[in-house]
Amino acid sequence: MKWKDMIGMSLSNLFKRKVRTLLTIAGVIIGTCAIVVMVSFGIGIKESMNTMMEGMGI
Repeated sequence: MKWKDMIGMSLSNLFKRKVRTLLTIAGVIIGTCAIVVMVSFGIGIKESMNTMMEGMGI
């Protein structure tokens, strides 16, 4: 099977199952955003704790 045939088949399957494709894309986007938010939250808490400890003189 040639690359052109595989790409054509893949695209046709994506367009046939639009709802499943959209749900998969939404899941990837939501998952990525959740990871970024959790990492940012962790970094913020760490910085806040460091600032608080420095204020106490520890």
